[in-house]
Amino acid sequence: MPYSPTPEELDLVSRLQRGDAEAFECLVRTRAGGLLRCARKLLGNEDDAREAVQDAFLQASRHIGSFQCQCQLSTWLHKIALNAALMKRRARACRPQVSIDDLVPRFVEDGHHADPPAEWQEPVEAALEREETKQLVRASIDLLPDTYRTVLILRELDQLDTEATADALGITPNAVKIRLHRARQALRTLLDPHFRSESRDLSRFLEFISTYLDGELPAPELVEFERHLAICPACVRYLASYSTIVKATQAALADSPVTPQDAPTDLIEAILAAKRRES
Repeated sequence: MPYSPTPEELDLVSRLQRGDAEAFECLVRTRAGGLLRCARKLLGNEDDAREAVQDAFLQASRHIGSFQCQCQLSTWLHKIALNAALMKRRARACRPQVSIDDLVPRFVEDGHHADPPAEWQEPVEAALEREETKQLVRASIDLLPDTYRTVLILRELDQLDTEATADALGITPNAVKIRLHRARQALRTLLDPHFRSESRDLSRFLEFISTYLDGELPAPELVEFERHLAICPACVRYLASYSTIVKATQAALADSPVTPQDAPTDLIEAILAAKRRES
């Protein structure tokens, strides 16, 4: 379904396209905090994150004339900020990464796990009360390849839905789902040595787990899947451990969240000053 902008958004875009300084300042003050939060998670460096956000607003100002409201203004701005952060990341020395193929599950011919994941001993609620758990999750996220790490941050930190994430990254919604699912699987593998029990009785992989957890499983498949869960304790245990990854990721990324109102005053003023110099 084509996106339909609200009258308020159309008015803001029109003002921005006319070069209205007050409209640009309003955009900066309401959006800088959210963009900075995402840039911090992607770059892991405060100075780089601020530079990426400033670059994003200046690029948006230069190209606002071509914006045709085919998506939300915030989504368009998010895409620009994401590209600015990724360009800055590529310009720096490469950080250590693991191969995603080494972390996702392997299967035998009958569809079962080649190496069934073990049940985790500790409930997620107890684990997440400890700062070291959050640090462990964040460190594990940092090891993921950028392709998967970016999707994870946009979905779990920024809470973008599948369509908005796809639009921001220029990929299909199906690619978003696949990358998110593989990123979650990889995180479970990275965290498994820290939480596993001695039990190795899990023997099945839940093929539709990511779509199920996101509430996007079609009704007939949902009924069949939940009927299976009612009779399969192994799948229930795996579902619980997979949900742990989702909750742990959200908790780790949301630690000390930055709201739009939390954007540092000096960053806002720097963006506005740079815009005035360009005008």
